[in-house]
Amino acid sequence: TAKNEAANRAAIVDSQFPEYATYIKYDAPYWRLKAGDFRSYEDASAALSRLKAAMPAYAREMRVVRDRINLRD
Repeated sequence: TAKNEAANRAAIVDSQFPEYATYIKYDAPYWRLKAGDFRSYEDASAALSRLKAAMPAYAREMRVVRDRINLRD
């Protein structure tokens, strides 16, 4: 199912990029996976490039989205 696919992709991101927090969210009718809490578009864009290079099969589905972030110390 789509939920399991999102969880599998989150596990891949977690294993290859432990510095990026992952969040799975359901926005009917889609399951979405978000990675990272970036303070700037430039930081998010750089991370996006790394993610696309590591997972080229999913590259067409990846993009930077504006959202609230969880601040870390």
